[in-house]
Amino acid sequence: MPILRPTRVVTTTVLIAVLAVELAAQSVPNCLRPFYTDIIGPAGLAPANAYRLFRKVGRYNPQAQNGVVAMLASPSELIDHDTVDQIIESFGSVVVDFNALRTDEGIFEVVGQLSPTELKPGLDRVLSDLAMDTDPAEKGASFTLLMAKQIAGENPARISAFEVEYVTGSRVRRIDIVENCAPCPPGVTAILHENKNWTTALSGATDIRLVRFADEFRRDILLHADSSFAGYRLNLRTTVQGQDSLLKSELLRQFDDPSIVDELGQARQSAARDAFEAAWNSGTLVRYFTP
Repeated sequence: MPILRPTRVVTTTVLIAVLAVELAAQSVPNCLRPFYTDIIGPAGLAPANAYRLFRKVGRYNPQAQNGVVAMLASPSELIDHDTVDQIIESFGSVVVDFNALRTDEGIFEVVGQLSPTELKPGLDRVLSDLAMDTDPAEKGASFTLLMAKQIAGENPARISAFEVEYVTGSRVRRIDIVENCAPCPPGVTAILHENKNWTTALSGATDIRLVRFADEFRRDILLHADSSFAGYRLNLRTTVQGQDSLLKSELLRQFDDPSIVDELGQARQSAARDAFEAAWNSGTLVRYFTP
C-alpha cells in the first residue's frame, strides 16, 4: 500500500499575500530601510499598501524622501506610516485643485525643506489634518504648507511653529503659521499667518466660508488690536482676489460686533478698526497666491 503524505493547499488569497510581501521587500528604497519592520510588520500596512509606499517614495526626489523620513522618525503620536500612506492614497494618483502643492511628492518635498531632520512644532498636526480631512472645501493644510514654503525660502528657521493656540481673554485662536521676525515691528513678537485655501470665488457675504472666517477674525481683532495689525498676515488664493472689497467690508464689520466693543472699549475698538483698514489699504496685510 502506498504511503500517503499530507499535501499543502495554497489558496489564491494566501499566494497573493505572500507575493505582495515579497514585492514590498524587494521595492523598499534605502532611505526607508530603517523603518521597514514598522511598515511591513504586524501593526504595519497591508502588503499592497506597503509596496505602493515603497515604490512611490523610491521615485521621489531626495528632498521629498527626506520629508518622508522626517515624518516616520517623528516621536509624535499623530504621525506614522498610516499618515504617509493616506497622503499618498489621497494625492498620489491625480492632481486635485484643493491640494495647493499639486501632488503627493510636492507635499513631502515641502516637509523635507522645512524639517530636513525632525518635524517643526505643530507640523505633525498639519500633516495629520491633511491626511484625515474629508471635506475638500476645508482642506487648508496643503495651502498652509505652500505658504510656509514661500515664507521660509532658503531659511527654514523663519518658521517657528504651526497650529499654535493663542488665548485672548476667554477666547482661543489657533494660528496656522508663526513666523520669526527680526527685527519685529513695534509691539510684535512674531508674524501670525492665517491661510485660506479657497479654490472658488465666494458667493457673497453669506458664503459659509466667509461666515466661518468672520467668526475667527473677531478673535484676531483681540489679538492684534494693540499692535495695529503689524503682526497679522492673511494669505488667500487668487481665486478671490477680485472680491477684495467684499472681504474687506465683511471683516471691517466685525469690529462693530458688541462683544468686540465690550472687550476693547470704544476708543481701542475705533483705533483698531482704523489701523486694520490702513494696513489692508497698504497692501502688506492681505496677500494672494496662485499655487
